[in-house]
Amino acid sequence: MGNPDGLTVEAARLIESASFVAGAARVLASVEGLLGGDCTVFESFDSEKIAEAMEGEVFKIARHPFHFCVVFSGDAGFFSGAGKLSSILCRFGWNVKIVPGLSSAQVLASRLGVDWSGWSLVSAHGVDCDISAEIAHSKTAFFLTGGKITASTIFDFVFENRIPCRFVAADRLSYADESLVDLLLDFGEGKGNRAFLEDAALSKKKLDGMKLACVLVDRSPFRSEIPAEARPAFPDSLFARKLGGGSDRLVPMTKRMVRSSILSLLSVADGETVWDVGCGTGAVSMDIAASAKCHVFSVEAQEEAFELEKENRRIFGAWNVDLLLGTAPDALVSLPPPDAVFVGGSGGRLAEILFIAFRKNEGARVLVASVTVETFSLCVEVARKLGLSLEVTQLSVSSSACFGELHLMKAENPVSLFLLRKAR
Repeated sequence: MGNPDGLTVEAARLIESASFVAGAARVLASVEGLLGGDCTVFESFDSEKIAEAMEGEVFKIARHPFHFCVVFSGDAGFFSGAGKLSSILCRFGWNVKIVPGLSSAQVLASRLGVDWSGWSLVSAHGVDCDISAEIAHSKTAFFLTGGKITASTIFDFVFENRIPCRFVAADRLSYADESLVDLLLDFGEGKGNRAFLEDAALSKKKLDGMKLACVLVDRSPFRSEIPAEARPAFPDSLFARKLGGGSDRLVPMTKRMVRSSILSLLSVADGETVWDVGCGTGAVSMDIAASAKCHVFSVEAQEEAFELEKENRRIFGAWNVDLLLGTAPDALVSLPPPDAVFVGGSGGRLAEILFIAFRKNEGARVLVASVTVETFSLCVEVARKLGLSLEVTQLSVSSSACFGELHLMKAENPVSLFLLRKAR
């Protein structure tokens, strides 16, 4: 940590006897009392500049043996610049020894009196990351912040999406002026509670002042476990499908066996952006969101189905799904370029949807589902007109159903899946 009280005895001894010490201004200030009178100090957090300074300084050192120290905050093996610097110095022929210190995750866990073995550790310190995907795929996500992503932006995402969790943010952890925000956000009970909202508003003001905080989003107190046998596609029975107002009518949904094939054909990877166009209840969106640390944008034109998708997102904790009520292709114009697209319903405007998708990313993978002869013909025609390569998979699924003591096979409607890409 930045506080010198957190240094190991070995690290403090090496700094005291060093001929040259480098590091960021904030870290150098914390070890100032350990520096010798004839020690050269170089202020920088840039590994390449530090290595260059060490190469130039080594010829000025009169006394032997000597050693140089570079001081980093936190643990040298925990999203630290020590790894990059070490590789540069090794190429220059330096003998490098890394002396670890306390990480912010260790210190925060100690402050809270909890075990941190199950935390998912994420660096958002000067780098971008998809906080929605990290939260959706973790019981407990620990973020190092700084730069574009701060404690305040993570809190905004959690609060706006009503994600039940324990939210903890710690600024200047281990220093005398350490600041801690610890909130239990139970939106089920607190949503309309004035005291709850006032407490959140006061905490938000405190969070706005945090620049290099570490943040913990712990969903484990509220998270319902999805059974292991539910993968790779969730059972149909887990989804909300009934409309509100006492209606028994079910919104149509892509069935589990078909969704398994969709997952296989699209092969979504971590970090990718996915569109689900005409998403209905959101069953495909939920499966895609759970299959990788991706970001899914789900577009639905029918308000009733849109409300069901919001409920299904809550059920599965698919916080990396953004929901959009609108009609394609108009609703797609403002979306980021997709790596993969699933079209469950096109409203007869398939050509326009494909045009926008490939205009935004020529390398996109687009999968179109067809249950009618007309859509089948349209897919073939549009692929030809737009110069797309075409792979077709047709699924005919039958499942057993009980009739008294007998088991009969009950057939679902055949589904054709068209995988479209720009022709090479």
